[in-house]
Amino acid sequence: MTARKHLTGPLLPVFLAASLLLTSCFEEDEIVPVHKSGELETLSVELGESYHTQVFLDLSTYSIQASNSIYDWDLAFECKVDEWHVILNSAKMMLAGNSMDTSFQQVDSDEGLEMNFDHSGGDPDSTAIGQWYDKSGDSLQSLQYVYVIDLGLGPEGQNTGKRKTTLDIEDGNYLLRHAALDGSDEQTLLIEKASDFSYVYFSFDSGTVPVAPEKDRWSLKCTRYSTMLITDDGEQYPYLVTGVLINPYGMSVAMDSSDFFSIKLQDTIRHTFSSDLDIIGYDWKFYSFDNELYTIVPDKNYIIRNIDGYYYKLRFISFYDESGIKGTTTMEVMRL
Repeated sequence: MTARKHLTGPLLPVFLAASLLLTSCFEEDEIVPVHKSGELETLSVELGESYHTQVFLDLSTYSIQASNSIYDWDLAFECKVDEWHVILNSAKMMLAGNSMDTSFQQVDSDEGLEMNFDHSGGDPDSTAIGQWYDKSGDSLQSLQYVYVIDLGLGPEGQNTGKRKTTLDIEDGNYLLRHAALDGSDEQTLLIEKASDFSYVYFSFDSGTVPVAPEKDRWSLKCTRYSTMLITDDGEQYPYLVTGVLINPYGMSVAMDSSDFFSIKLQDTIRHTFSSDLDIIGYDWKFYSFDNELYTIVPDKNYIIRNIDGYYYKLRFISFYDESGIKGTTTMEVMRL
């Protein structure tokens, strides 16, 4: 995959009045230093026609920091101190169900379980695994419930199996026990937190694996992911989409429907910013069943407060590569 950029615009000064206005509207640690705005960059990220690649992009350097196959991992373990959320790989539409049973040997099926996937907005309290521990004051103790994990879809759309798991805490790290539903291939391993990362990634086949870069080295993840859509009759149903998720570490985004080239730094004060991971999402493009083509939705711009403390404006301009093959996300970005 490639990240391609073109420098197409002149440097624009940030006026002193704008910087004074921003100084009065943000807390001290959020003040944007006086600087010159960047030049317009065009970035292209190749996910492949089947969207089997996910790419981590850094806005501050306009570069790809990491990429991987969506099939490389299954679970991710939160690294924040005193936080213990475990998330599923939603690119494969993985599911998890709590058996409410503490007997590892007894659980051998997901029959009767409510199987859920993680909310695409990234709310840690809306994960499928949920709060698997009890917290009383400073004490933390596993509830020892057995979870059934549906490993989701493989490269050919096939079901890839199920595992049962329990989670525990040992010396400030995760202790994961897992096995096939019939009890075979049982393993117990320690998964250590890593303070430079938001999550440690794990594969049932390969153990811990490198996926995302350090938490302060990336901005956007271009990927397939699971979300909830709504039918014309108002009914919800899970679906796989392809789009852009933001870094959970210190990023926020606002949407702007004005002319892209007219957006200035001072415009940030009139917007409400969101830290939902899917705030950019997938609906900047529209699929026409009549033409069997994706088109970019006009006047859908994003103002991004990046982890470097600067603001960037972004819009999408294509979902095809130069040969007309879908799966290449092309966007224009400029630091304000």
